[in-house]
Amino acid sequence: MLRALKPRPRLLLVAALAAVGLVGCGSSNSTGSFVGNASNGTVMVQWTRNNSKLSGELETALLQGSGTNEQVSSESQAFTGTVSGSSVTLSVNAGLGSSANVTGTLNGSDFDLNFQAQGGGVTTVDMRPGGPSDYNSDLAKLKNKAGKANNQAAQAEAAQQQANSVASDAQAVSGDLSSLQGAEQNANGTGSVAGDLAQMQKDVDQTETDLKVVQSDKGPSYDVCSDADTVSSDADTVQSDDDTLQGDQDSTGGDASSISTALKQLQQAQATLDADRQSYPADVPSSAPADGQIASAIKSAKAQIGSESGTTSGAMSQAKQMLNTANGYATQAQAACTSAGGG
Repeated sequence: MLRALKPRPRLLLVAALAAVGLVGCGSSNSTGSFVGNASNGTVMVQWTRNNSKLSGELETALLQGSGTNEQVSSESQAFTGTVSGSSVTLSVNAGLGSSANVTGTLNGSDFDLNFQAQGGGVTTVDMRPGGPSDYNSDLAKLKNKAGKANNQAAQAEAAQQQANSVASDAQAVSGDLSSLQGAEQNANGTGSVAGDLAQMQKDVDQTETDLKVVQSDKGPSYDVCSDADTVSSDADTVQSDDDTLQGDQDSTGGDASSISTALKQLQQAQATLDADRQSYPADVPSSAPADGQIASAIKSAKAQIGSESGTTSGAMSQAKQMLNTANGYATQAQAACTSAGGG
């Protein structure tokens, strides 16, 4: 089997191909035409022999490039040469006054041409009698080969791009899943609600205790009014407690918003990955989160949003009642002050 022609500087490669075409002549004075092929090229030599002298034209076509850029390059060059027994030496015009010599061996109506192959070594090309129609046929096959190689490379490139896209979609799901879980873990808006609510209840109880002092005070009005001011101060503390709970509610709302945003991103990424599973199942990485894992995370996130919302809503309702109670104690205390002649 012939090895592929090695792309070389134009001088050497063209000379080698020229040698192949010219060896086909066996008579002392004659003309001839020969065609030869390798896996990556085709050549036609048309020559005239005058005794031991050769002259003619070399047509070459070489498949070059790689990937999606394979193409056939063609050129025509003049040559001269000599025949000595079964040996042929060709000198191919390489331009700018330079030339390259290539040797071959006559073999009946054919001849063998030896030239350097890809990766080193020597490749022998068999040159057979043939004309332009044969050369054009071989050239068409070579171009068809280039076209198929380009198509295959383009398909492989597209397939790789698609696989990379699917892998990116899977990575997006993994990242969004991690973000959602992180948003849940970082949510702490309700962490202080119970303690703040208990402190508010304690301050309401203190307001009530101080109101009882006012109600039992039998001293002068300034004593009653001083005690009534203490009750009003207690009510202000309860108002401060309510403000703290309002802050808890705002923090919880921020947590819920973060979880909701992460949840939406995960759902969108999951939809894209699910479409990939339908269209390109073989490209989905085995490490991609399973739908069951994603569904479990989404369920947990929604439950946490609902739980935090319910916790703060209930706490704010209790806080409103306690604030109303404390303000009511303060109103009663100030009324006692007025009754005692203060105010």
